[in-house]
Amino acid sequence: MLAKNNYSKKRFIFNLYEKKIPKEYKCSFCNSTSLYFENNFFCESELKSSADYHQCDDWSINDVSLIFSGILTCKACNEKHAVSGIGHVEEIYDEEYDRYFANVFIPQYFHPTLNIFEIPSNTPDNLKEIIKSAFSLAWGDFPAAGNRLRAALEVIINTLINVGSPKETLGNKINRIPNAHSDIRIIMTAIKWLGNEASHDAELIECDLAFAFEATELILKKTVSRHR
Repeated sequence: MLAKNNYSKKRFIFNLYEKKIPKEYKCSFCNSTSLYFENNFFCESELKSSADYHQCDDWSINDVSLIFSGILTCKACNEKHAVSGIGHVEEIYDEEYDRYFANVFIPQYFHPTLNIFEIPSNTPDNLKEIIKSAFSLAWGDFPAAGNRLRAALEVIINTLINVGSPKETLGNKINRIPNAHSDIRIIMTAIKWLGNEASHDAELIECDLAFAFEATELILKKTVSRHR
């Protein structure tokens, strides 16, 4: 079953410290972890409103707001990915260098989008496209990405049951999943509730969406992958 430990610590967005690419970010073409910024393919700047605030008496380094963009190259396959986002300055403590300040960048957009998890190769194309759209939205719009995962759930569930009325609720469909798939039924219910939160309250936070991605990946392994 899906681990619920440290729910609030679940994440998929990892900061770039001084342009260093976290190992969690993988090339969307070959799944390699060898992404890097080539020389002259990274640009950063401080927002004007942030720069103007330097003149204020209460200014501190924590008030700095940055933006960045760049092109990532994969060492393994030489594919390119565009990335952009926001940044700030953090005080870093290091045993070797002691205390120093570093620019920290938070990605909000990738193109082509990075895969948050590896989609099974035999996943139907329409389902792949929905999941990839969730990946694309995830970096900057958690509720929108949650809605796409809920749509993916509808597609998956329709392969497990005989589709009845088009007006049948997702909850009723989940309840009709055969007992042989009772574990999937529990996981789907969790994603459904997160999808509802995304649709009605737009209050999803990163750990919610990270959990939904983890749950979706598990469902795919238990449905699509088993039919290879």
